[in-house]
Amino acid sequence: MSPATRAAHVPSHAGFANDIAAHLAHGIVVSTPEYFVMARKVRRDAAQLDLLNPWTQYAEPDAWMVWLAAGDLRAAMRMLWPLFGEGKVWLAFQRDGPAKFVRAGKLSHLYGQGQQRFEQQESD
Repeated sequence: MSPATRAAHVPSHAGFANDIAAHLAHGIVVSTPEYFVMARKVRRDAAQLDLLNPWTQYAEPDAWMVWLAAGDLRAAMRMLWPLFGEGKVWLAFQRDGPAKFVRAGKLSHLYGQGQQRFEQQESD
């Protein structure tokens, strides 16, 4: 299953097509055979409801909200690294509960270990 197909199966309140439309209009959508990513610029001090609405735009964003990612995220981060300020900007992620912000640079050394565990689980 391709990363885009896997991403399309992730539950979304407004639907995958709506999420893609919002990110094409106000963010980025990158789909390759290796990975799929949707992200947009946000503010760290934004209300949670605004962060969770992909159509919300910000006059002076100071972070990137990674809305959905699938596939080889190490390869995705390599491609997005210059866009993410080479680790100097903030990234937001949300799964359960409020969005969490981390410096992109923190992921450069933490991510490899998690990806290796994930790849090992898939091969078992």
